Amino acid sequence: MPDLVTLQDIKDEGEIETDQLDARILRKIDSVIASAEAHCMRKFELATFTEHHDITDNPSFFYVDNPPWVSITTLTHNEQISAVTIDADEDVIDETEYKAAGKVQLFNGESVFYNGKASAKIVYSGAWDEATFPADLKDALISQILFEIDHGERVGIASQSADGVSVAYDEASGFASQVKVVLDRYRRLDKLIG
Repeated sequence: MPDLVTLQDIKDEGEIETDQLDARILRKIDSVIASAEAHCMRKFELATFTEHHDITDNPSFFYVDNPPWVSITTLTHNEQISAVTIDADEDVIDETEYKAAGKVQLFNGESVFYNGKASAKIVYSGAWDEATFPADLKDALISQILFEIDHGERVGIASQSADGVSVAYDEASGFASQVKVVLDRYRRLDKLIG
C-alpha cells in the first residue's frame, strides 16, 4: 500500500528531529487524510474500485467516483436486465484528459449507456500512487498535519498569528483556509449537485 504522505515527509517539512512525536504524527496523517477524503468525497490512494451508476437519458459517458482512472478491468451496462460487456480497450476513449477527469466516454462501436437504476457497472483502477499524487494536494495535507500537531489546542479559534504568519480556519470544514482552497480543487462537486 503506497504512502501518499509519510512520517518522513512530515518530519522533513516540520524539521522534526526527535522520534518522540512519531506515534502522534502517524495518527494525524491517518486522520487528516481521512478528513480530506471525506471533504473531497473521493479516495486519494490508488486502488481497485467497483461502482454501479444510475443511467438516465442514454448518455455516452459517466464519471467514476475516484478519478483519475488508470485502467478499466470490467465495464458493463444494462446490468439489471441482461448485462452487456463493453470492450473498454476498443470502445472507451483512453486519453489523459478523460482519465484525469474520471470521464468514461464511449466511442467506436458503442454510442450510449442503457438507461436504468445501477445500469452501468465498472471495475477500475483509480486515484493516485506516490508518483502521481498532486504536489499541491500533498503540500496542503502536510501543512494541515503540521499545523494540527503544533496547534492542537485551537478548538474555537477563528484565526491565529505567530512569527509573522497568519492562518484562518474554515469552521465548517475544520481545515485551515489555505488548505481548504487546495482541497476544494479536488472536491467531487457532482456528488453535491446530483
